[in-house]
Amino acid sequence: MNSLRKIVVIIGLCFLSITNSICATEFKWQDYKPYSIKQVMAEFDPIKSINGTVYDFGFIKYKVKVINSGKSRDIDKNSLDFISKWSKAAGQDPKMADSYKHEILVQEESQEYWLPIQEILMKPFEEEVKVSKKVNLFIMFLGIMKNGNHLFIIDEFQGE
Repeated sequence: MNSLRKIVVIIGLCFLSITNSICATEFKWQDYKPYSIKQVMAEFDPIKSINGTVYDFGFIKYKVKVINSGKSRDIDKNSLDFISKWSKAAGQDPKMADSYKHEILVQEESQEYWLPIQEILMKPFEEEVKVSKKVNLFIMFLGIMKNGNHLFIIDEFQGE
């Protein structure tokens, strides 16, 4: 009976562990504050560094409304390298950069932006978001690359 009790306790703990893992992976829409890409860039423009690269570890998340151009491309090598270095320095999974293989072109007002999108989101994005239609992107700012480009990654999207 004593060993049966131990087995029940172990199974219960495993169940709790699995449940917590599943709950921890739920997307937290409320963590993303409504902004525009232009506003975020304006806030971070004054930031400069000695070598021209700025990594942001604030994990600040934004909800931006943009228009889908319908265009995508393989991720820019410099962007991928930046994501890789950022993820290592931020203590994130070193394989994080591997989940970014493409960028999508979006438009906000008259400005266009290429934004890296997780590979797992690429096909659903193409299927669900029509060309020239508005979409809410849930993005995170990673920093400013040497070339002066601000780098955002797409965590999730929501069509209108």
